[in-house]
Amino acid sequence: MEKARRIFALVGVILILALYVLTLVFALQKNPAFKGLFLGALFCTIAVPVILYVFGLLLKNAKGKQNDPNNDIH
Repeated sequence: MEKARRIFALVGVILILALYVLTLVFALQKNPAFKGLFLGALFCTIAVPVILYVFGLLLKNAKGKQNDPNNDIH
């Protein structure tokens, strides 16, 4: 489980950094067609970390229930 969390975190960091770079590139373009791409990249820059945080909480809770002696599922 720990190895999966590390891989998950590394992929998340790479994805967030790529989104920052794309947002900057789209913001500096003069072409009006890049406005939609900029807004999409800006939205993803905010939404992706939130989604990654939620997945991290779900993994943490799943690990906690797996070790719970009162858990009926074996």
